[in-house]
Amino acid sequence: MFRGTETILKYLLRANEVASSISYSREMRHMVARKQAFSDGRSAVFIWVPKNAGTSLFNSLYEHAGFKKYKNMKAAAKFNNSGPICFGHMKISGLVALGLVDDSFLSGSFKFGICRNPYSRAVSLYKYYQSIKRFPVEFSFNSFLRSISDDGVNPVGLYNCSSMSLANPQTSWLLDIPTDYIGRFEELEVVMPKIYRNLNINNVVENLPHFRNSGVEDFRKFYDRGSIDIVNKFYESDFQSFGYEQVTNAF
Repeated sequence: MFRGTETILKYLLRANEVASSISYSREMRHMVARKQAFSDGRSAVFIWVPKNAGTSLFNSLYEHAGFKKYKNMKAAAKFNNSGPICFGHMKISGLVALGLVDDSFLSGSFKFGICRNPYSRAVSLYKYYQSIKRFPVEFSFNSFLRSISDDGVNPVGLYNCSSMSLANPQTSWLLDIPTDYIGRFEELEVVMPKIYRNLNINNVVENLPHFRNSGVEDFRKFYDRGSIDIVNKFYESDFQSFGYEQVTNAF
């Protein structure tokens, strides 16, 4: 029994050492990348739309391009209008109105984000809210859609999220300020190298993580005529702005 316990403890200690080493290496790469960005005078804004692979994208940008995240007002108040940054899910035009983000900074920055098929994104939002127990587990996808359609959602604002605000149309973020590039979630393996080239970072493109579109293939099974109609209406601006095709009866 003791030998088994000792082996487990050694394994856990080793795993902790490996994790700490990986974390340290990642932080070192971030510091080097951020220092290089300031040295090059490079500024950029990643517009983070909820459920559009934002976490994976930001982690990559953090490590390879020196991006920093300001996800609340207290943090944004310390922003010095330079370098590559992300404001989480906050309304950037609101930060501009308060004088926390300068128009001159935005005009000189590469501003980009990711759009996603509204049908796929709606399912991802449903699964996310279900995972954090925002509603009972038996709450159906159709019930979720009727809820945001009938009751509405809190608008994007000067906060990372408020109630169901993450379920806003993507245009609430991507059309909030003028953007230079909007890539598609469904084409991330092509989009990410383009983003890095626009950031004038070419030495990491071949080593980028392999992005997979989890859930994209089976999102259709959640839909019937009623749910299709709700998504078509509630996310109409996304279909129109980003060129995704609407279906009318069934997939």
